[in-house]
Amino acid sequence: MHIKTHNINDKKIAEIITDEIILKTIEDGLDLLGNLSYQGFDKIIIHEKNIIFGFFDLKTKIAGDILQKFTQYQMALIIIGDFSKYNSKSLNDFIRESNMGRQINFVTSQSEAIKLLS
Repeated sequence: MHIKTHNINDKKIAEIITDEIILKTIEDGLDLLGNLSYQGFDKIIIHEKNIIFGFFDLKTKIAGDILQKFTQYQMALIIIGDFSKYNSKSLNDFIRESNMGRQINFVTSQSEAIKLLS
């Protein structure tokens, strides 16, 4: 796993670069959150391909459990991916609601993520 650092508006943002799935459980989320927070990062960008498929099935509650921790510890998270492939009204509603705030956002590209952080 490689961490690409972006410095935007005096904020240190970590972009996770890997081909592995690194978010599978709430413990994985807490480990990532704790490690990056300890390294001084203010926000995290992760790609959809690095998150277990079950995260995007809201019935599993994986997304809710993990994202609750990011919110609780006030670590902003941006997930980059193509979410149109998930035929789920509840997921689409969840993404739309999340994107109304600044804590958890879902975007389709790195450039969109950077623009959101600027």
